[in-house]
Amino acid sequence: MENPKQPKKTQEDYWRDVLYSSDSDSIKELLIHLRTEGNVKILPDVINIYKGYKKTKLGENIYDFLCDIKCSDATNLLIDFINNKDFFEIRKELVSLCWQTGLDFAKYFMYFVDLFIKTDLQTAFEAFTTIEYIELEKNDPVINLAIDKLQLSIDQIAEDKKELLVDLVNVIRKKQK
Repeated sequence: MENPKQPKKTQEDYWRDVLYSSDSDSIKELLIHLRTEGNVKILPDVINIYKGYKKTKLGENIYDFLCDIKCSDATNLLIDFINNKDFFEIRKELVSLCWQTGLDFAKYFMYFVDLFIKTDLQTAFEAFTTIEYIELEKNDPVINLAIDKLQLSIDQIAEDKKELLVDLVNVIRKKQK
């Protein structure tokens, strides 16, 4: 008999039980199920377990699943995880998801410019690619703001990113045409 004082488990609770189990096969099966039946509420848990499985075959499966996210609600969630210091070890991969998902990150355009300036080369490259994929209106004032900010940062930016910065300015300029 069920304890009347305990709340009934939700579908998401059952999914979390599987995600946090150590049963790789069950996790893989759940990921297949979540592709069609999942919701954005489970994404924090999927990202959280990815961190632990990053360098494994299961990690590849989890990452592939995350690349296929098409829910626009996931944009804010991804940005939150990118900013969360507990997830800096997978920050590059999280930034990569921003362009691989094809979701609209236009409202975060300047955020990715800042990320390019402030992060290591690999993460900056993923921010570069995300900026490249973001679609803006030709007369969007953020274009000139981004160009100005990048040009002002040239003296402070790491040497290994300077050539990439010049390329990024050119990519952003093309958004005006």
